[in-house]
Amino acid sequence: MKKNSNSNSNDDTDGPDPPDGGWGWLVVLGAHVSQALSLGILTSCGPIILEWQRFFNTSLAVTSWVFSLTALMGAIITPFAAGVASKLGSRPLVMCGGVVSFAAFLLSAFATSIEQLFAFMGVIMGIGLGLIYAPSLLVIGIYFKNRYTLANGLAFLGICTGQLIFSPLFVYLNQKYEWEGALFIFAAICCNCIACGALFRPLKRKHKKSSQMVTAQRVDDIYTEVDHGIAADTVDGRGQTYADIEEDFQERQKAAKGFVGALKALAEAFAIPVCVSNHTFSIYLICTFFLGTAYFIPLTHLAKKVYDGGLTEEDAAWLISAIGAGSFFGRGGHGWFVDKRYISAQTFMLICVIFAMVETLTFVLTNIFTVLMVVCFLFGIHTGVVVPLTFVIPRLLVKAEQVPSVIGLTLLIHALGNAVGPVLGGWLYDITGNYLISFIVASGIYGLAAIFFIPVCRFLWKEHRYGPITDTTSWRQPEPKPRVTQGTTRSTTMTTV
Repeated sequence: MKKNSNSNSNDDTDGPDPPDGGWGWLVVLGAHVSQALSLGILTSCGPIILEWQRFFNTSLAVTSWVFSLTALMGAIITPFAAGVASKLGSRPLVMCGGVVSFAAFLLSAFATSIEQLFAFMGVIMGIGLGLIYAPSLLVIGIYFKNRYTLANGLAFLGICTGQLIFSPLFVYLNQKYEWEGALFIFAAICCNCIACGALFRPLKRKHKKSSQMVTAQRVDDIYTEVDHGIAADTVDGRGQTYADIEEDFQERQKAAKGFVGALKALAEAFAIPVCVSNHTFSIYLICTFFLGTAYFIPLTHLAKKVYDGGLTEEDAAWLISAIGAGSFFGRGGHGWFVDKRYISAQTFMLICVIFAMVETLTFVLTNIFTVLMVVCFLFGIHTGVVVPLTFVIPRLLVKAEQVPSVIGLTLLIHALGNAVGPVLGGWLYDITGNYLISFIVASGIYGLAAIFFIPVCRFLWKEHRYGPITDTTSWRQPEPKPRVTQGTTRSTTMTTV
């Protein structure tokens, strides 16, 4: 009988079962704080941009490039950081990300031109963000299995914590120490990522075979039949010896590592074959880009918009915090509705995109603080649902083995939109002199995202795919049991008799 090499290999490489608690809750705490100190700061950047524009006397479009570069560099680094974390563990990467973020804030405090901020706060901070973001989430999957959804949700809520805290904190520190002193303190705060990374200790793994042993085992499996009566110098009676097959195996390995193999691996890493064969997913990527673009325009420019309308910087900071508070409820509560199948993931996301479109338009219709607080809170709830579900929908559109590369590509496209949004909003402001067109365009982009998302929803509704899946059987809702009326029962009974 032929050996099952796959099962053997899995037995050798499987680690211990996730503890689903214990030290894992400290890991969740570390991931929560890491998210707050990375994306939480990035999404609270409105008051900072307002201060930099004044100090360096630059246009809003140019100033907005600082955090656009941060988002772009973070998106570029994140896939590589995730790959390295799967080999070396999350601890060293998150700790390095904390050091890089500390250096970015510290160097930015000494910046004397906007170009230096591009380098320090844009490129270097983006690298630190990429080193922190993905590894601090990947480690959750190592420590949790049955409670993974809860643990991952608590970690993601760190972004909301950052939005709640850092926007008003910067305004306070800026008034007391100027923006340079505020960045010094932010640099010290980012050092906490080093302590968070130290919490991500790896679980002990079982002994793994070396690559040479695994290769040898695979070759031995091919020749198992030799021990059951086939001539010792041949495999299939055609005169092919062990040496011939081993040499052919070695040549195939070398060819796979060549230029063509590298291009193929690169294409698969960026899900190019999926985009070519799966047109629904390609349409969804367009929707994802629009969602990323529209999302960052209010986050970046709302503070200056309300300040130009007569509100104070403190009021502007509290509006950003209101978005964070709403996002806390949106991110924390949406999974319960989807998991319980009260509403499908795609329907929930489509509804929230439409609400976000209306709320973005509402920002330009009023400048009353209490009204804006309510609108910001609602905007936070709906975008708090949309952003996580943006990375759930691809799981419903592709096969299980395609999910890692597809999620990476979705993250990259969304981040490209994040990079375009602030610059687009600032450029429109520089042209028109007010934010009316900027927020109307942002609302229109949400509308375009909804239009492109409708065909995706129709496909998922047709295929009865409703939420996150672990196997293809959960794509379809269970068929309802036939309702048996009294008359039907009587008829059945008579027939049986």
